Amino acid sequence: MGAILKVKHALCAHGVVAIETLDLRKTMARRLTKGSIEDMITLRRSKGECIVTIVRELITMLTPKRIYEEELLDAGEGTDEDVARSLIDLRRVNRFFGGRKVVLRAISSCLDGTNSEHVSVLDVGTGSADLPMAVAETCRLRGMATFIAAVDLSERNLRVSRSQLGVSSDVHLVRADSLRLPFAARSFDFVTASLFLHHFRDDDVVRLLADFGRIARRAVIVNDLVRNLVPYYFTRVAGPILAWSFLTRNDGPVSVLRGFTSQEMNDLARRAGLRVREMKRVFPYRLSMVAEVRSQ
Repeated sequence: MGAILKVKHALCAHGVVAIETLDLRKTMARRLTKGSIEDMITLRRSKGECIVTIVRELITMLTPKRIYEEELLDAGEGTDEDVARSLIDLRRVNRFFGGRKVVLRAISSCLDGTNSEHVSVLDVGTGSADLPMAVAETCRLRGMATFIAAVDLSERNLRVSRSQLGVSSDVHLVRADSLRLPFAARSFDFVTASLFLHHFRDDDVVRLLADFGRIARRAVIVNDLVRNLVPYYFTRVAGPILAWSFLTRNDGPVSVLRGFTSQEMNDLARRAGLRVREMKRVFPYRLSMVAEVRSQ
């Protein structure tokens, strides 16, 4: 009976059968041999591999090729009121669909275990500066002083954000070209980019990430979209309900098709010379990357 119990626990340990469903008498009647047990384990693992393969195929089918269509907001379409409504839409998306959470958790994970009393953050492609404001508020609650600069190329985005959307005094708005950032090496603890890199082709993404790595002292944090047909069709169907601006209703689906897979973002970061510490998908379809910078 002792030998039978050993077989029983071995089968359960390999996931062949649940311990509560294993009938010892039937096991003894079948006179399991080492070879038959190994065959059962191999069969179970083969089934698991088949399931993994099917899931990967489904993911591939749902991942279209990346497109490079210009978005209306980037093209300067609409009035200031249209832009304000679009930026408010983006704030709502960041709040309820994971964008804010991605950035705050990433920065918090980098600060855990440290005794930092002051944090500096450069947010590139800031839009309405909602995420830098969330970072400033979170740091303030932790008793930490902050210096936060929020960069955008669009004078209109910055003007509308400052005049209509109430950007707090904690955040310094700066107009600058992200491909020619005017900041010294190691001048900020963190460089963040949220829903921004998908606006660029791969080679420019590498340039941007490399420059972010030059400027950051601690880490580069990226929050972007996972390219997938599920969120694409969701934004197409739900856009008229969730988005107030015609700019958002057009640009949302386009942004999804300009997004990345985890592997693509990982490869781009490595090409830029960054050490990827964490790369993960965040529900529902956000991509979060934390990359450490190489010492200079």
